[in-house]
Amino acid sequence: MFEDGGKFDDDDDQNINKLLGERVHMNQAKEPDNIIWENLYVRGWSFIFRVIIVVLVTLAILLAFFVGSIAMNGTTTKLELEYPKINCDLIHKEYSLEEV
Repeated sequence: MFEDGGKFDDDDDQNINKLLGERVHMNQAKEPDNIIWENLYVRGWSFIFRVIIVVLVTLAILLAFFVGSIAMNGTTTKLELEYPKINCDLIHKEYSLEEV
């Protein structure tokens, strides 16, 4: 599949080497050299502690939104009872100076 230079052979499927009708030349990716390998190895209690922290923060956010939603629903119900819906056309007819 790859030549010595890391490019695709000309014998490969023609659809693979084309993008929007133009021939594409691809090279094999280089090995990463800027990875901090010490940070990739997290095991034991450190890993468990991180997972617990993430789960607790996620649950706290979900709980906050849930409680907020219930509080807003209660406030909406309270305001609907305090200020009932009215028929604006009826009020306009009663208090209007115009004769309809």
